[in-house]
Amino acid sequence: MANVFIRPSDSSQSVTIIDADTSFTLDREDCPCTIHNASATGAVVVTLPIDIKGGEQVTLSGMVAQTLRVEPQGRIWATDGTTFAKQADTKYLGAAGLGENVLLTAIANDGTDNVWLATAQSDMAQAASIGFIAVEA
Repeated sequence: MANVFIRPSDSSQSVTIIDADTSFTLDREDCPCTIHNASATGAVVVTLPIDIKGGEQVTLSGMVAQTLRVEPQGRIWATDGTTFAKQADTKYLGAAGLGENVLLTAIANDGTDNVWLATAQSDMAQAASIGFIAVEA
């Protein structure tokens, strides 16, 4: 099965919903979006777009016990549970748990590098805890 995109068709829906069961690079045109892995039978890697506009948001939610990994093509600011800091450029977010979620907001883009702010975090986005954690590539 391929990834399923449900795009806004009228003003009643404001975000694209993506059921990711294979790895892919997100298109800027699909933002804002919510990505989940309900149909995944293996690991899924989502690469965030490089040409994102500041203020665009991507919500990710782990719905099955399969790895959902997010690679930013830039930098992510996230918390480790006690401090909020820029994660190393070699880090990405990854989760293998149910119900973990994170909201990523693009806060800067210079055409070659993005800066993403991880907010509304469950364990998924905490850099030093179980869940969606920032880990070395």
